[in-house]
Amino acid sequence: MLSESDYHIYLMPFPGSVKALVTLGEDNFYSIYVNSNLPFETQKEAVKHELRHILRGDFQNNLSIQEIESE
Repeated sequence: MLSESDYHIYLMPFPGSVKALVTLGEDNFYSIYVNSNLPFETQKEAVKHELRHILRGDFQNNLSIQEIESE
């Protein structure tokens, strides 16, 4: 189960078409970085997308980014 104490969301401008990304720190705390240049609704969808990566355990599998994003 994921709680809000397991991750933090940061807004920052990204170049190009990057909507968001998530990182896992050594302390097992997730940081979700969201493109602040996007409309609010798109930002919300991007956060949901990154949360799905966390919930699916994408950081613990051996799949490539291409394989993870194609699921």
